[in-house]
Amino acid sequence: MRNSREKIGRNAPCPCGSGQKYKYCCISWERKERLIPAGRACKDCGQPLVADLTDDFMNIFSGMNKDLQYFCKDGGIYFFGFAISIQNSIDMSKMLRLGKLSIEYIMALYKKNMTKTTAKQWIEQAESLDSAFSKRSKIISDAIEAHYAGYFSIAIPAFFALIEGILRDICNISPKENFKPSIPDNIWGRRLLFRLEDDARAFNAFIDKLYKGNQDASSFNRNTILHGVNTDYASEDKSLILLMCLFEIRNFLWFQKNTWDIVK
Repeated sequence: MRNSREKIGRNAPCPCGSGQKYKYCCISWERKERLIPAGRACKDCGQPLVADLTDDFMNIFSGMNKDLQYFCKDGGIYFFGFAISIQNSIDMSKMLRLGKLSIEYIMALYKKNMTKTTAKQWIEQAESLDSAFSKRSKIISDAIEAHYAGYFSIAIPAFFALIEGILRDICNISPKENFKPSIPDNIWGRRLLFRLEDDARAFNAFIDKLYKGNQDASSFNRNTILHGVNTDYASEDKSLILLMCLFEIRNFLWFQKNTWDIVK
């Protein structure tokens, strides 16, 4: 395994000799430095104590699928780890190393695993977690029905509005403020949930891109679609991505409410 001190360029050839870029290959074995403030000072010298959890199992685990995350990011989508099995991820990593993985394959896997029944179950769980979901229950239900009925031109604008409204509620972003997704990324280290720390940053960046202003008229973006500029946006893949964004928000909420600090 590599630690954070052995830096290799993400786009450099992987040292293992696979012929792939490092970010599409052995980067998953790289350990990110994790220095967590302990919240107290040394009794002898008075210096703030820091827990070095770089070699902690949870940090090693957090690197799993990093290769797939980079591949999805480069392909313009987000890696929804909850929608695939461990075996799926192992198979996809092998395909990636062989240069055989495609975004189309990943989206097909998402579609296969995200059935209408599964979607409804996840949303019901989300509604039990937070009023940001429950008070929009009817709108969410209608949007899901539209998606699985194939009415993507209706589902997509609804999902865009829902994602923004829910994130504004749970992140305390007032209607007068510019929308900037801000799923907390600074609470997970003390809980040893390093994977969620990295995922929160990646998810915030992905949502920010979807809602960023001044986009080309043909781009898949909240502003181009809700302002009526982009009229060629309706597709099952794009609708599914937005639907799964709701589930990813649900995941962060669940872990935020059902885990606690271990490093104190």
